[in-house]
Amino acid sequence: MIRRPYLSGLAPLMNEFVLSRKAADAWSVTYSDNLHNFDKYCFDNFPKQSELADGMLAWCNPRDNENGNSCRVRTTCVWNFVDYLRELGKTTIRSKRQKYVKDLSFAPHLFTDEELDQFFLECDRVCLAKCERNKTLSARLSALEIPVFFRLLRSSGLRTCEARWLNISDIDFTTGVVSVHKSKGGGQHRIVLHQSMFGLLNRYIESLYRLMPESALLFPDAKGHPHDPRWESYNFRDIWSNVSSEPARAYDFRHLYATQNIEAMEGIGCEMNGELMFLARSMGHSSPAMTCAYFHYIPVLHDKVERCSGDSFRNLLQNQSCHGEN
Repeated sequence: MIRRPYLSGLAPLMNEFVLSRKAADAWSVTYSDNLHNFDKYCFDNFPKQSELADGMLAWCNPRDNENGNSCRVRTTCVWNFVDYLRELGKTTIRSKRQKYVKDLSFAPHLFTDEELDQFFLECDRVCLAKCERNKTLSARLSALEIPVFFRLLRSSGLRTCEARWLNISDIDFTTGVVSVHKSKGGGQHRIVLHQSMFGLLNRYIESLYRLMPESALLFPDAKGHPHDPRWESYNFRDIWSNVSSEPARAYDFRHLYATQNIEAMEGIGCEMNGELMFLARSMGHSSPAMTCAYFHYIPVLHDKVERCSGDSFRNLLQNQSCHGEN
């Protein structure tokens, strides 16, 4: 069911595309908003055009106020729509996706132990205070979910979207293995929870069922839907602002997880290849080369590996960027 109707002559094709993506569990609020914006552009400028035309895709051109990867994020859904029509033989137009920009205006924040301690103390304090001020289901859910959500990011290296989309059934409560079925780009992977996180999730789910006994999601909103990215961003900033003035994002927990695991590999010799492969798979990287991008943030280990492998390592890093995976 399409909740918001499309208005342009491409509406029937867009409806088919959306239903196919939802059937593949590969749809999101961001995709929906951007496709609706493209639809409005087509409705305003090509009101009678019922087939995709090159001129429509001027909407995908980079704008003067866009920087970093914002153009790619805005247009990805439209190019996926173009690919979908091409596969069905309904257009001959090829997608022209914007490339990721490697050097963005930010670098991931690598939290210190002191900052992490302060963050989670503040996290618990803020959530309890909010719950005391507001007894609505939404407030009570947030007070329960936020401390567990951020601790899960910290301990697992999950992408923030992966954590938001997790179902309770994705967790094996015998082994502590989490199967990530819905991820960026549709990839699937598994992680093994630390024993302390496994115990926390067990207690958390018992409390969640008391608030929302029929919830399938691990972190539902008050309507039983996944939270959107604004939920995690707002709550992270609200907590982090009381800890530090340094720029940071919830996604930086993933960077920290990667760098700490790579740092732990120092001194293990030839076994490092296997360890790197395990780390790449647990983080959902399609290739260990993507994981190697994190070596940029570990100067001592970066220099040591570069001395041993020379140009091959430098060439590998030049073609990878861990920024781009967000």
